[in-house]
Amino acid sequence: MLTDVTHLFISHIHLDHVGEFASFLFSTKYGGYFSKRTPFTVVAARGFASFMAKNEEMYGRWINMEGTLSLVECDRDGRDRRSFADFDCVSCPMAHTDSSVGFRIITPEGLSVVYTGDTDYCDTAVALAADCDILVCESAFPDAMKREGHLTPSLAGAIAARSHARHLVLTHFYPECEAVNIAAECRKTFQGKLTLAEDLMEITP
Repeated sequence: MLTDVTHLFISHIHLDHVGEFASFLFSTKYGGYFSKRTPFTVVAARGFASFMAKNEEMYGRWINMEGTLSLVECDRDGRDRRSFADFDCVSCPMAHTDSSVGFRIITPEGLSVVYTGDTDYCDTAVALAADCDILVCESAFPDAMKREGHLTPSLAGAIAARSHARHLVLTHFYPECEAVNIAAECRKTFQGKLTLAEDLMEITP
């Protein structure tokens, strides 16, 4: 349910990552749940406050959460650690846009989940994912169709191998990926536990 969402992590302000944000706010406010809405936090790349302000200029009260939403903007210039009630969050720059960041979520029990967002191969992604339990990593294009600012299956696998990630979850597949064996391409560089993400998939360590 919408009311179960306590935190949103947004790696950068591209349409395929924020295009449904206003709809999420609208559904939260007017979907019959607003009177019961638990306050929630958006953790995002620097510049997200400006993006939100522009959305409110367009949609006004329809998406104004009236104090229910709090925003944390991450420092793009280096590692940024924030503490929340149930976990810590470390963010650091990724190689995609000038404001792109990846996130590492760390529970009190020591479980660590890393989300790269969109990125090219970079040492900061390897460092962020070091010894993590789950690495959710973009893999937008097949190996033969590499594009600047994005990973391929074998490059994502190389990040997972170098970082000693225990479980690699590939996501963000463009349609071009449907014509190739993504898992086989990833296996060129990574031999650990591998999952290809699907919509609404739930993953447990």
